[in-house]
Amino acid sequence: DDLAGLVRSHGADLGIVVDNNAERLILIDEQGRLVQDEQLLALMSLIILKQGNSQTLPVPVTASRVVEQMADEYHRAVIRTKTSPRSQMERLAEQKIFDNSGGSRGGGSGPSFQPTFDALISLAKILEVMTRDSLALGQLVDMIPQIHMSRKTVDCPWHAKGLVMRSLIEEHSNDAVEMIDGLKVFHDDDWVLVLPDSDQPVFQVYSEASSQEEADALAELYLGRIEGLQAQLT
Repeated sequence: DDLAGLVRSHGADLGIVVDNNAERLILIDEQGRLVQDEQLLALMSLIILKQGNSQTLPVPVTASRVVEQMADEYHRAVIRTKTSPRSQMERLAEQKIFDNSGGSRGGGSGPSFQPTFDALISLAKILEVMTRDSLALGQLVDMIPQIHMSRKTVDCPWHAKGLVMRSLIEEHSNDAVEMIDGLKVFHDDDWVLVLPDSDQPVFQVYSEASSQEEADALAELYLGRIEGLQAQLT
């Protein structure tokens, strides 16, 4: 909130926050609006699509479905990856996205930058597009289709995680699901992802729907189901 106020009062082009590891980037646009995490991922995807040096775009299973919508416009395919940094970086490296070969005539193969985990490279690419296309950050973000996502956390003891996951998988054995990482259940055009946290005794629940209210309700539905399954196990 303080940074957003400073951006507005100084008439700045944008506000920037980078964490101590230089991995996470937080942006405030010229109007003082926070660029949400899901919007930033979609924005970086759009920049990669505009760059056009890769036929496939790797994104984690938690990414919004708008990435596929944008990829269709550029006639590109989307590959969903696990949420772990290693899985995402391997896929990004395979596609040579933001390849630092310098366009050498000898076909050099410099290192491929990983914008998902490098805040400064992400920032540089965003500034590059803003400058090249004479666009404000807010205008760039507004090019992304509207996103309605929810993310919630529910406690679950370590010993119960596997049993809860197995029960959920069995319940949805006849439904449209994806199990790249955790359990992703599709409800027509909406979806919910139940993801066991690898570091804490919790489940992360992500959802996306056509409105924020529906996304929140879908996440709450699965939070309640997870809590109900735990109660059955005790």
